[in-house]
Amino acid sequence: MKPNKPPVMPLRNRIAVFSVEYGTVEVDGAALVVTDRRGVRAQLPVGASAVLMLEPGTTITHAAV
Repeated sequence: MKPNKPPVMPLRNRIAVFSVEYGTVEVDGAALVVTDRRGVRAQLPVGASAVLMLEPGTTITHAAV
């Protein structure tokens, strides 16, 4: 029996660059989440992104790497 693999989005259909500035990138379950200075949390669309740029002022947890 073959294991089921999730569909992969072609690179040409992905968001080219996703930039994070002055936030914290961490893992919540199986998702990457960024929290800004005000405490607002947003899930990062890593499966639909080609590049994740972390600008100055961004902290990333070891689990998120």
